[in-house]
Amino acid sequence: MRIVVFPAETRMMVSEPDDMRRFHVEVHGEWTQEGITRALGQLGRAESTQHAWISIEELIRVSGREHDEAWRTSFGGMVAFATSKGWTDPDGKVLRAHIVSAE
Repeated sequence: MRIVVFPAETRMMVSEPDDMRRFHVEVHGEWTQEGITRALGQLGRAESTQHAWISIEELIRVSGREHDEAWRTSFGGMVAFATSKGWTDPDGKVLRAHIVSAE
């Protein structure tokens, strides 16, 4: 699952929501913490230009799969794996994602 952000356009989209093995934020264009955060909107915020915090609840909503039980089970497995690696906040409400360049 990729979260594709376009800072210059202040927009984002979720791509490949079924791929639970490649979770990251992919930046097209402007590579600043502020620009990435603006593009993520309610989905999350950039911690730096290397990592972002992504809301689990909001990610489920924007994935377009919130009513697909099989997808939610698979997504739950991804969140459990991330939790086991320390890639969630203490409350388990946000996931840490690497930020990568689209280029």
